[in-house]
Amino acid sequence: MLHSSNIALCVLGFFGRFGQAKRVAPVGATSVCAVISPDLPGFCSCDTKKKALGGTLTCSVNFLDLDTIGVVVDMEPCADPMNFDVDVTEADLGIDYEIEKLTAGEDAYVPVPGLSLDVPVLGSAGVNLVARITGSVQELTLSFGLDACGSVLGVETCGADVDPYRLPVMMLNETYAFGSVCAGRVAVA
Repeated sequence: MLHSSNIALCVLGFFGRFGQAKRVAPVGATSVCAVISPDLPGFCSCDTKKKALGGTLTCSVNFLDLDTIGVVVDMEPCADPMNFDVDVTEADLGIDYEIEKLTAGEDAYVPVPGLSLDVPVLGSAGVNLVARITGSVQELTLSFGLDACGSVLGVETCGADVDPYRLPVMMLNETYAFGSVCAGRVAVA
């Protein structure tokens, strides 16, 4: 189990190393997906079919060439209150773990129960969802990634501290202005 001080260091290291520049919705953008899609890595896509007030981010993460982990983020930044539900899956182990109702003002560093891998340097490490949601629809920072945490020489540490170039594996990490997309569409959830 990670101690709270070590978790704080992992979270600070993870979120502190990325510069954030606000992305304004492109002219004519009518959906959350139209705003975030230019920033998505090739292993992620965004779809608005299921979410009138947002979109669904779907990622198939090749985690350090050790495993493929699925992550689905149902995003509703235009809802009041805005909310984000995350589902982490791993087919071979039969894992389907839901983290519901994340909202603005939350940092999450959530171990996925039962999902551990043998990671070089770290040894056996548990996979963690890392998320940060801060701000409002006018300036909303969305960060979602996967990290690995374990014990190295008896000290609990996370991959972001050992190999910051490879971990966490980021799916999204930007600040967006969704105001024009959400205008007239905000509904109470």
